[in-house]
This record gives sequence, C-alpha cells and structure tokens, in this order.
Amino acid sequence: MRLSIDEYDHKILNALQRNGALTNAELSNEVNLSASQCSRRRLRLETRGIIAGYHAKLNTEALGLSLRAIVRVNLRSHSEENAEPLRRLKCHVFSFDQSAHCAL
Repeated sequence: MRLSIDEYDHKILNALQRNGALTNAELSNEVNLSASQCSRRRLRLETRGIIAGYHAKLNTEALGLSLRAIVRVNLRSHSEENAEPLRRLKCHVFSFDQSAHCAL
C-alpha cells in the first residue's frame, strides 16, 4: 500500500535526508512550517515507516580506519560451479560505498 504524502512531507524528507540531526526548530525554518507541525509530521512519517531511521556518516580516516586492500583469489578449477560464488563475491564487494574496483 502506497502512503500519500504532500508537498510539506516531501520538503521534510528532503531536509532530513540532507541532515537527519535537524531539530524541529531548524526543520521548521527549512520547510516553512511551525515547529509543532514539523514535529507531528516527522512523528507520523516515522510511525508509518517512511522514515526508517537516522544514521551518522563517520569519517573513517579521522578514526584511523582508512584501509586499502588488494585481494587475489586463486581457484583450483575454473568451472560453472565456482562462477556463481565469485559473482556473489563481486556483488558483495560493490555493496560497499567505498569500493572503487573489483575485477574477476
């Protein structure tokens, strides 16, 4: 079932995608609604599951977690049986935002 959202809901969602840590006062200034209206709308969007959560983007270099890896996989045999696990591995590697290259 598709939930209907209006122009203000879209504005709230866009603002929160840019900065999920906005207070209701900041959000109200951004979308031109009262803080109480923003609070009610945000809660409704959360309750309906449209807003699934809030996340922090970490600076891995500042945390000392910067990593570069070159991995080589050798197969005992090149067969169709081995091809599918390699395709899944490639998809998994590219599921990370930081992945730049994966060659099989």
